[in-house]
Amino acid sequence: MNAVSDGDPGRLFEDPYSVVCLVIYDTWGDLIDQWPRAQDSFVDIISNYWRRGEPKTWDGYLVLITTDEARDRYEQGDRIRYDTTRARKLVASGEDIRAISDIERLLSPLLPLEMTPGANQHPDVMLLLPPVLAAAGVDEDVVRTLIDAFRNDEPLLEAIHALRDDANS
Repeated sequence: MNAVSDGDPGRLFEDPYSVVCLVIYDTWGDLIDQWPRAQDSFVDIISNYWRRGEPKTWDGYLVLITTDEARDRYEQGDRIRYDTTRARKLVASGEDIRAISDIERLLSPLLPLEMTPGANQHPDVMLLLPPVLAAAGVDEDVVRTLIDAFRNDEPLLEAIHALRDDANS
C-alpha cells in the first residue's frame, strides 16, 4: 500500500498502535485543495483493513507536508490541523521545516518517548521504610526482616519469629 489512491503521493506506515499516512504536496495550494481527498482515501483504507474495535481504527494520523512557504496560509493550516473529525492531522509547510529537528518536532506525537539515562531508575521505596517507621517507634530490624521476607516470598510471621528466636539465643 504505497499510494493513498491513484494520483495521491502518499505513504502508509503502521506500528502496533497506529496508522500514519504521509502525503507531500508541491505547493501550499495543492495541500489546501487536495487534503480532503487524501483523508477520504486514508479513512477508506483504515475501514477496509482494520476492524472497528482495533486501536488503529481510531488512532490514525494524516501527515500533510509541503515545502512551499505558507506566508498568509496559517489560518487555513490551523483549520486543517484542528479538524479531527475523521483523522488527526499534522500539517507543516516550508516555513515550519528548516532542519531535521523540525521534522522530529512535527512528528513528535508519533515518535516513541525518549527516556533520559536514569529516568526509569527509581529509588527503592522499601529502603526508605525502616527509618520512617523507626521514627514512629517500630524496630528497624523487624522492618528490614519483613522487607527481606516479602522480597523472598517467605511467610512474614515466620521471619519475625526467626528474628526473635535469633535474638533470644
